[in-house]
Amino acid sequence: MPNGVSAVKAEIALRDRYGTIGPLRVSHNIAQTEWVGPFTTQVTTGTTEQSLLALGTQGLTTITALFLTSDQNISVTYGTAASNAPVDLNANGVHCMSGTSLTAVAISNSSGNTALITYFICGS
Repeated sequence: MPNGVSAVKAEIALRDRYGTIGPLRVSHNIAQTEWVGPFTTQVTTGTTEQSLLALGTQGLTTITALFLTSDQNISVTYGTAASNAPVDLNANGVHCMSGTSLTAVAISNSSGNTALITYFICGS
């Protein structure tokens, strides 16, 4: 896993009866020394605060860029669970972050179904 630069790109546009607004495009490059992914893993229903396996096991201790999606409604806690509230991620939605410094990411699944989580993370 070589040193390098993570290029994170995001785009959002709105379409309604008046036409298209946007798109707003954002691009952010961030130095990284480690990267993991993309991985797809299962998180069974009833799981609470399951840590992303890559943290602390693949030489990655701090996440500076993240892309995460799920096929089921889940919640994601960024940072330690004791001090941070979970953020909902609806089925087929996306969480994308760049320029952060996370040392913990945890997944909870109360959807009633096994969730397929796909993620790509970069950092040091």
